[in-house]
Amino acid sequence: MEPTEVHISSMVVLTRPENLQAVKKDIERLPGVEIHGESETGKLVVVLESDRQTHISDVFETISYFEHVLS
Repeated sequence: MEPTEVHISSMVVLTRPENLQAVKKDIERLPGVEIHGESETGKLVVVLESDRQTHISDVFETISYFEHVLS
């Protein structure tokens, strides 16, 4: 049995407080992504687990282009 490759990464997503819920809904639709924390100031802690490093990069790039994501 070959070992399974697992990649885990995290990022902080910044949005305006009034857009926090909309951005959370967009992120929660992505497979393998979990929100592990949030603040009233518009910050989300996002964690992604995947068997491919390129998938992590692709998902984080996708999140960066969501409407209302500042950084």
